[in-house]
Amino acid sequence: NSAKNLHLFRINVKKDDIDMSSLVCESMFEDRFGRKRPEADGFMWVEISKENIEKHCTKSMIKLLLKYFNF
Repeated sequence: NSAKNLHLFRINVKKDDIDMSSLVCESMFEDRFGRKRPEADGFMWVEISKENIEKHCTKSMIKLLLKYFNF
């Protein structure tokens, strides 16, 4: 959706400093059936690579991120 604004944040931390199981998404969207759904359905550490982008992202997000990261 071209009306959405994507914000990417990169931080340098040690993996052990953040408990991934404690993270919660509070941002919601309404699906086509009118149900409220979280914008994110999970959190994980992923190295930024072409392979990981293609594995973990939707088609439209893949296109955007591959261009952004010059892959």
